Amino acid sequence: MAERYRKRDDEHEQLVKKAHEKAMDGAVEIVLWLRDRKGIHVNLEDGHQAEAADLFEIVLEQRGLPPESENVFSVWLVSPLLELRLKNHHKPFQLAQLWDDFCAMYTDSSADEITRDEPVVMFQRNVFLTLEEEMKSSNETILCLLYHEAKFNVAEGRYIMDPSDYHALAGIQALIHLGPYDPKNHVPSQYRANLSKFYPPHMYKFKLQLLHIGKSKERPCEELFMEAHRQISANRREEIRGSVLRDLYRQYLQICWKYPCYG
Repeated sequence: MAERYRKRDDEHEQLVKKAHEKAMDGAVEIVLWLRDRKGIHVNLEDGHQAEAADLFEIVLEQRGLPPESENVFSVWLVSPLLELRLKNHHKPFQLAQLWDDFCAMYTDSSADEITRDEPVVMFQRNVFLTLEEEMKSSNETILCLLYHEAKFNVAEGRYIMDPSDYHALAGIQALIHLGPYDPKNHVPSQYRANLSKFYPPHMYKFKLQLLHIGKSKERPCEELFMEAHRQISANRREEIRGSVLRDLYRQYLQICWKYPCYG
């Protein structure tokens, strides 16, 4: 087993070396994506030579992130098939040129799937950040980015949780993005249409199939979703902004922190 991992590490280092040897010159337009679905467009002279540390500094400056962010986030190359955290000296553009090789090495995807796969530069949570360190974060922008990444992972089904926690998370997310519950505007059909944005597939797809054939005795997911939104709205009557918004980000994360799969 150890020999197999040493061989893979050697192959990885060879690919990185190969990428550096293929260095090019000239300006490059790059989009630096964040998990809040916002991108930072930059034109870099000698962009093929830009290191992850250079791109990290651009994000910190553009988003007004505090110095402590250096321990919280990292620059990644991300695609549907693979996510690679980059070290400061890695050159994203050059590594992206070898993405097919990395996918062949680290995934079981078919050749056709690999050919269609394409990475983006993503600014997201540092996998080496400890839970204790994250819990100390109080900056609203940091908590906002961590919240957006967590809800993405929840909707993707990456976190296996108790169903009651999925509903609690959906209620918090609804309060943030849909505002306080209003029976005139928030109706079951609206919740049903947005389930995929708030829940992992296993929470609603199979249950919907059972409901259609009349075998499920459980309440539909959209009803529990609406109830969670209504309950948290009743507990939060302040305007959803500033410190209230920061507290909601933390409240969402606190539920995720209970699970070892988080982070």
